Amino acid sequence: MSIISVAMLDIDFFKRVNDTHGHDIGDIVLKEFAHRLSNKFKQDCIVARLGGEEFVVAMPGVECDTATSLMEEFRESLLTLPFIIDDMQLDISSSIGLAVTEVGKSASMIEDLLKSADLALYRAKSEGRNKVCVAS
Repeated sequence: MSIISVAMLDIDFFKRVNDTHGHDIGDIVLKEFAHRLSNKFKQDCIVARLGGEEFVVAMPGVECDTATSLMEEFRESLLTLPFIIDDMQLDISSSIGLAVTEVGKSASMIEDLLKSADLALYRAKSEGRNKVCVAS
């Protein structure tokens, strides 16, 4: 049986970006974040925006340790490469929740997987943000 890893990502303090710099800049941040995420997870992965500042990455066949490393790399890349918009530097970070399961485990597998990733994301945010938390 194969596995799937799913990560939910949230741009930390995104409301502050919109409130401070306006929704036009916020839209550019969302597009750049999506672009960076899509570039990091090209092969065999599904990258989608859930809404607002939340994104999801589905990684079929990717083990938990590998998925965690990939998410840590992405999170750290945001810190080392700031967003430059109209000669303005924005420091963007992301909280990430990760869940892994066996494919075909149950009929509600996808729903359960997304809930687990969402709970792990909530934990990352409540523990100070800018981190990856793995569902237990």
